[in-house]
Amino acid sequence: MPDTGAPWNIPYVAGTDLVSDWPTDSQTIAEAVADGLDGAFSLVDVKSVVLTSVFSASVTAGASTLVTGLTIDHACADAANKVVLFTSCPGANSDNGYHNIALNAGGTLLNLGDAASNRTRVATAIQTAGVSTSALSLMAVHSPASTSTITYGVSAINVSNSTRTVYVNRGLDDGDFTTRPRTSSILVLMEVTV
Repeated sequence: MPDTGAPWNIPYVAGTDLVSDWPTDSQTIAEAVADGLDGAFSLVDVKSVVLTSVFSASVTAGASTLVTGLTIDHACADAANKVVLFTSCPGANSDNGYHNIALNAGGTLLNLGDAASNRTRVATAIQTAGVSTSALSLMAVHSPASTSTITYGVSAINVSNSTRTVYVNRGLDDGDFTTRPRTSSILVLMEVTV
């Protein structure tokens, strides 16, 4: 019986078989459709990490740093599987509250904007008032094409033209007042079949 091809490989009945083989073929098709849909885009694994403490690091102009405590080590069960990443990461930069991040797969920053002269490439960015923290939410899909362990994480990026301190889970102005928030960050990893 022919099939529809990847990714589901669900068999179908050729027109000439429809009448004579209907009882057998209809049962075969029903079972194949159920099996195919069960295996399509299924969730293989879910991991997450929450960072509740403050992270800070001195970062040179245009460079990035992996946020300590906001990483997940993961090896795909199959090299054909994909990894879906999500983060919500509040923070600031010591240059007027800029906050810029990207998701990171084994040292490679994902989904960066195009190169454009002197502009720093990031995945998402915001500029806030110095007292606040703004959570940047970001998603990415990674195709590791491997079953080796990869460290996934969030990288904070310095878009200033000089060395600056980047912060996660606090604002630039961190005075001891009720109006100065302390936040948490999360990284979620989902491995899916395709």
